[in-house]
Amino acid sequence: MIKDQNYSFLEQKVHQLAFSSSSLQNILADIENSLFEERWKNIKVKQPIFICSLPRAGTTILLEALNTHPSLATYHYRDMPFILTPYLWQKFSHRFHHAGIKKERSHLDGIVVNTDSPEAFEEVIWKLAAPSDYKHSTIPLCLDAKDKLQTLLHKQIKKIIAVRMKENGSASRYISKNNANIARTKVISSLYPDSIILVPFRDPFEQAISLLRQHNHFSTLHRDSHFSKIYMKSIGHYEFGALHKPIAFPKLKRFIGGHQFSELNYWLAYWLAAFTHLSRLPNIKLIGYESLCSNAKLGIKCLSEELQLDCNQPIIDSMSNKLHPNTQQRFDNHDVDPQLKKACIECYEHLLSRCILQK
Repeated sequence: MIKDQNYSFLEQKVHQLAFSSSSLQNILADIENSLFEERWKNIKVKQPIFICSLPRAGTTILLEALNTHPSLATYHYRDMPFILTPYLWQKFSHRFHHAGIKKERSHLDGIVVNTDSPEAFEEVIWKLAAPSDYKHSTIPLCLDAKDKLQTLLHKQIKKIIAVRMKENGSASRYISKNNANIARTKVISSLYPDSIILVPFRDPFEQAISLLRQHNHFSTLHRDSHFSKIYMKSIGHYEFGALHKPIAFPKLKRFIGGHQFSELNYWLAYWLAAFTHLSRLPNIKLIGYESLCSNAKLGIKCLSEELQLDCNQPIIDSMSNKLHPNTQQRFDNHDVDPQLKKACIECYEHLLSRCILQK
């Protein structure tokens, strides 16, 4: 939903104003805290769920499926652009709010959304807490929690629960989708020891092709649409296009070598660096997207048990209906480096052996 035609001239200007500096949002946050803090002050953050992965692994669809559960609370598109003040923004904007007709999102990948759809906005908090992490060509791994981050993130989670609870009295447990959190699993676990970190993954070759296609697509979009580039930068989405910044996984430089963003080998190498690192982490739950979709209802039932979600059959049916299995294999390996191919296959097999859902 970041095509220029999806936003009026006024909406674009409001967005640009909101993110022109952190001062305005901080001032509004102070106002919101002084007026409404009692609404979230006593909310307990219990067993938050963090969905993260390299893009194109099914994170959006997994969020949409789980967001069907009435007990879960997450960001919605309508929380933009005043991310730090969701409660104040809701009170102001609700009189103008209408969900609208669902439209295909800017990825052109068949996923349709409207203002009531869940979305990934949590990265705004991480950017505010550590702006220096985004000044270079890569995003560093985050190993320690800064005090500012802990304060901002905890308060923001409580605010989102409060806003969603106001709309739906059952929404008492936080869930987010933020792909960049694969760089912060240690920090998340230290801040929330009872948190559950879900990391979906796909066949490396299929995922790499999808990554390359989206990179090419967003490179064109960023060239032709100034607002789309502003929008993605403001919310910290550096996955593709002119804004692309890879996460500095330990073996990133070694695997990527001289490969360029425009090459399939680059995205395979990035996949390998990411999941070589992730496959060794003890504090995450790996989910094979193909395994989840191969028997959607059983997969959702097993996943719900892992997450300790109470689900009756209608909820399981509703969640499983959101899943979209891959219908075709698109991989053609004639341009893939043989050693890279071998390493990806080995890593993928290891991931499958650790997957919480088995075919």
